[in-house]
Amino acid sequence: MFTPEHLVAAMLFGLLLGLLTCGLIWAASERAESRVLIERARRRVHARVPAMRWEDPRC
Repeated sequence: MFTPEHLVAAMLFGLLLGLLTCGLIWAASERAESRVLIERARRRVHARVPAMRWEDPRC
């Protein structure tokens, strides 16, 4: 049916496919975490904008 060479090749292919899948999941989670951090920073900065007071330069 299958020779040992075919089985080893199939196992190596499965290993590479698994590593590729894990890498893609890791990269997607890093991008999502980066987006969350950027959004948090944006909200933190924008939350302070209404509290800013501009003084009249003529005084």
